[in-house]
Amino acid sequence: QGKEMVLTWAIDSDAANAEMKEHPELKAQADALPKKGQGFLVEIVDKRTGAYLHGLVAGVRNWRGGGVGDRQAYVFGDFALITSEHESTAVYRISTGQRIGEVFGWAEGYDADLGLFCVTNRRNELVIYDGATARERKHFTYATHVRFTAFVPGGKKLIVLTSDQKMHMIDLDELGHGTVEAAAVTH
Repeated sequence: QGKEMVLTWAIDSDAANAEMKEHPELKAQADALPKKGQGFLVEIVDKRTGAYLHGLVAGVRNWRGGGVGDRQAYVFGDFALITSEHESTAVYRISTGQRIGEVFGWAEGYDADLGLFCVTNRRNELVIYDGATARERKHFTYATHVRFTAFVPGGKKLIVLTSDQKMHMIDLDELGHGTVEAAAVTH
C-alpha cells in the first residue's frame, strides 16, 4: 500500500535499546515516560530501503508481563494509532511524539488525506474520529457485527461490511467539522 513500514518493540527490549542508541530523540522520549520501562517503541521506515524515517515512544503499558503482546500500531500522515489488548486506542502525533488522546475501541482504518480514523467499540458500533484532536466525529450502531471497513482513497467515503453481509457506505463529506451527534444506522 504505502511507502512506509511500521516496526514496533517493547521499550525495555534489547532491540528497542539498540534503536534508541541510534536515535537519541527516541531515548529522550523513553526517559520522559512516567513509568520507566513501560512503553512501546514505534519506528517508521522506508519499505524499499529500510531507512529510518520517523519514530516515537508511546507510554502504553506492557500487557501480559512484558512484550508487545496484542498491541498494534498504525501510521497515517503525522499520526500513529496504538491499540492495546484492552481495546483502547491511543493517538500520537509522530512529528512531536505528543499523545493527543485515547479512545475506546480497536482501530479499524484511517484516511491520511482526511485525517480521520475509525474504531469498533462494541462489535456492532463504529466510531469515526478526527486524528488531530481524537474527537468523535460520528457514531454508528449496526444491527450486526462490523466485520470490515475501508476508506475509499480520494473518494471521501467509508465502506463498512457487517456480519449480515450488508455493505454500508458512509459519505465522509457529510461529517462536517466538530462533534456530531450519534446516529443509529438500520438497513
